[in-house]
Amino acid sequence: MTSYCRRRSWLTRLFIEDCGVGFSSFKWASSSPAPAGVPPQYKFMPPSAPGSYLNIKLEGMGPKLLVSDLSTADQPVLRWRLVVRGNTAVEFGVVPLSMVDDDKSLHKCHQEEKKFERLLGPLLDAERPTGFCSSITVGSMLPFKTAIMKGSVVELLARRGRLEILVQNPSDGQELYWHNTRTVPKPYKGPREVRFEQDFSPHHDVKLALTSWAHGAFDVLHPAPGTRLLGQDLQRAWDRPAEAWLESRSSGASSSDEDGVGWG
Repeated sequence: MTSYCRRRSWLTRLFIEDCGVGFSSFKWASSSPAPAGVPPQYKFMPPSAPGSYLNIKLEGMGPKLLVSDLSTADQPVLRWRLVVRGNTAVEFGVVPLSMVDDDKSLHKCHQEEKKFERLLGPLLDAERPTGFCSSITVGSMLPFKTAIMKGSVVELLARRGRLEILVQNPSDGQELYWHNTRTVPKPYKGPREVRFEQDFSPHHDVKLALTSWAHGAFDVLHPAPGTRLLGQDLQRAWDRPAEAWLESRSSGASSSDEDGVGWG
């Protein structure tokens, strides 16, 4: 159980653990390299042995956006828990549904021209992605940066209007710094754990999102409904069968609202 759950009741903890979601544009990796000229895309590799995890790799240069299969319109709370295994130039956050097809929407924090309706004169809000990027990510317009290195565990927990982020860095991690035009590794001396929250407009639905560049790679740690995410053939890769997940959601969803899942 992660640090998100330290001050929460057991019912809220169970609810959070069952909020894992999958990924859009799911495609299995092939043994042959991608041909030249093919747009970058994420490929998924099944667990290779007991105790291993589903792996995600970016084929191509990027930037490339990957979003969750479900949004806050489908499920009130969304959760990812990933380990960074490749290029540490990465971004994590949430993206409004209107921007999920734009690979630079999280990177440039695009603001939609479409505005919310005027009430009493001024515009109330606009749809905008939010999140954070790693310290070495160049050109990101996201509001926060923190150290990310190979082996860092990143957990995202999102609902309408609120994004919670937990970053856990390895004790023997090597953080990359820019020196002239090259990255130089140095032993990481910062905090082992970084937690923060970001509020955004509660008036639109979002999906979890990440952006990565060439050689981006991640292991998936969170449990999710296997029949939706991976197909029946890889049901064994997840911590619980989909049937149990669906039963727990149908029987416990109403109670969780009374137990502080709103996190206001």
